[in-house]
Amino acid sequence: MRSRYTAYSLGLAKYILSSWHEMYRPPSLDLTDDGIKWIDLKIINRRMISAVSASVEFKAKYLIAGKTECLHELRQFEKINGSWYYKEGEHSLS
Repeated sequence: MRSRYTAYSLGLAKYILSSWHEMYRPPSLDLTDDGIKWIDLKIINRRMISAVSASVEFKAKYLIAGKTECLHELRQFEKINGSWYYKEGEHSLS
């Protein structure tokens, strides 16, 4: 999750797409001129469900149009061939 947050803050769409599980991955991701500045990531909870499945609850703060917003999600990850992939979950928990 931390690497994906860092990729968002640096505008690395290719990395974000590559770390998204293929069943849930959008066909493209355009981060140019999205007006978002990521400012903080807090991992609330993480849980290993099995050797290849985990969940992460996090809050990511960002600035948009001069206003601070918070993205609060609980996401599932799956380990495939030694790498973790971002899957489905719930967002806007707050």
